[in-house]
Amino acid sequence: MQIAGKQHDDGWRVIKRALGPSDREALSFAQNAEGHIKFRLEKWQRYYEPSSDDLNAPVEGGLWIGEYSGRYPSLSAAERDAAASVIWFKAADHL
Repeated sequence: MQIAGKQHDDGWRVIKRALGPSDREALSFAQNAEGHIKFRLEKWQRYYEPSSDDLNAPVEGGLWIGEYSGRYPSLSAAERDAAASVIWFKAADHL
């Protein structure tokens, strides 16, 4: 799970995150060094893999998957588009 403020290898830093009503969806807003903003709708996806200790006892885990949007000049512009794209996200509710 990404944490606000964490710098990623690609130069983007998550500055804001909002969880959906089921806690299985999230919107993450990230900023780069030039000040551009992008958002990503993520969904929690479970996975199972064999344990290294016991091949018959799978390890349950999960990861957030999603694609980033284009770049925006400001967080408010990204939030407006996110609110138009994701029905559960209302920018005013998360300010």
